[in-house]
Amino acid sequence: MTIMKYNVMLYSGNRANYPTRRKIPVLLSHLINLGVYYGSKTVPTNDKEIWKPIKGYEKLYLISNYGRVWSLESKIFLKQRRAKLKNGKLTYLRTSIYKGKKCKEYTVHSLVLRNFVPNPENKPQCNHKDGNKLNNFAGNLEWVTHKENIQHAHQSGLFENSLRKRRGTYKVTHPDGRVEIIKGIKRFCKKHNLHHGNMCSVMRGEYTHTGGFKCERLFMAKEKML
Repeated sequence: MTIMKYNVMLYSGNRANYPTRRKIPVLLSHLINLGVYYGSKTVPTNDKEIWKPIKGYEKLYLISNYGRVWSLESKIFLKQRRAKLKNGKLTYLRTSIYKGKKCKEYTVHSLVLRNFVPNPENKPQCNHKDGNKLNNFAGNLEWVTHKENIQHAHQSGLFENSLRKRRGTYKVTHPDGRVEIIKGIKRFCKKHNLHHGNMCSVMRGEYTHTGGFKCERLFMAKEKML
């Protein structure tokens, strides 16, 4: 394991016991297990959380097996965010990493995978074993092929849930305020001489209405699909 140097203050759990700041060479794993005090902030640790330098950013950032990212320069945890797409879906958790003046955005699960999960077969995709995109614990992530990813989605019911959403019913509000529950957007649009694409845009929240009509998706219960 690489020996790395940091300006640190080792502590035993009591702030009053902090010794004088000094530079000492330590094994990174031992440093993290003991607890590291950077300036006025600590990296909270426990027996199960392991920290490693991010490959390519060894002197700048640490990543834990729980998906938390610590900046060695700013002495803070990096913010993680999800972007909302036009269709209403949220992306994976992402964070921005700086090296000099260059900034690059990474998905958190990709950072955890590259630093904690071996990939001897050079598989290209990530799979969250429990189907929860927010659970970036290293033990919940695995390298997979595209085919394996699809198979897992079928086996875990993720594909079925997505299909159920696409087959949902819809609530349409007419220009006069009357509410109607429908099945099938195309048929309704043809009946009322509406543009199908515009109605779908209303349903996704991109438009407020089309021809005075408003539409929102209602998800069907699983048993109604069978």
